[in-house]
Amino acid sequence: AESVDEFTNDEDNDEPPFPPMYESGEDFDKAADLKMTASDLKSNGDYEGALAKYTEAVQAAEPSALLYANRADCLLKVGRPRAAINDCDAALKMNPDSAKALRIRGTAKKEIGQYEAALKDLSASQTIDYNDQAAEDLKFCSEKHIELEKEHAKKRNEEEEKLRKKAADIKKAQEEAKREAAAASASAGGMGGTMPGGSMPGGMPGGMAGMMGGLMNDPEIAAGLQNPKVQQAMMGMMSGGGPDPAKMMELMQDPEVGPVMQKLMEKLGPMAGGMGGGMPGGM
Repeated sequence: AESVDEFTNDEDNDEPPFPPMYESGEDFDKAADLKMTASDLKSNGDYEGALAKYTEAVQAAEPSALLYANRADCLLKVGRPRAAINDCDAALKMNPDSAKALRIRGTAKKEIGQYEAALKDLSASQTIDYNDQAAEDLKFCSEKHIELEKEHAKKRNEEEEKLRKKAADIKKAQEEAKREAAAASASAGGMGGTMPGGSMPGGMPGGMAGMMGGLMNDPEIAAGLQNPKVQQAMMGMMSGGGPDPAKMMELMQDPEVGPVMQKLMEKLGPMAGGMGGGMPGGM
């Protein structure tokens, strides 16, 4: 339930400041006369005049829950529902079973759109003292409450759908990333310990397999052989069953392929002479 403090910030609404509450005073005779005058004014429809007299009565002597409820009724009728709620809160602290205070507070909460809170107050007041107007207000608040529940449910469903879509997009992106990583790993694995194609090119002595395995431990060579352009060049160079010197010379001029081949020849050293057809330049 809302606290009194929730309705004391008058900058948030168009209502004037709340009327003063009781502070001190014991002139009960004066208070009684003022209450009678206020009651007459209220009966004649002069709610502003009645409000003024009820306020004087509140300040004259300690008020009852009924006095606060009567002033709240006038406040509600002059368009000050928050001030009415404040007075009803005071009345209900003194008498929690005040049907009038509950009914007026429920109606005031209905006026400011607090339908769920209004339902509670109006329902409670009806169990104590049935009132036809309160029954109408209760029906109105029930319908509004159902409408708001439907709106909230729709918003929740929309938010849940957004979250589901976001989760599906994340899952899809993760799966694509895994596939790309697997493809890259497979491509790199095809070069591990061998030349492109998964086997040693024809013409190399059997011992070259071990040599090439050692070469792949060199990070520069391993990285170079993962370059698709280098892989294609090496496969093309060995397509005739052995190294093609002319092709090798041409590839040596390529800025991507050349440095890798140069590194390979430096590492192979004298073993390069065992390659079928020889390396360019007598290597």
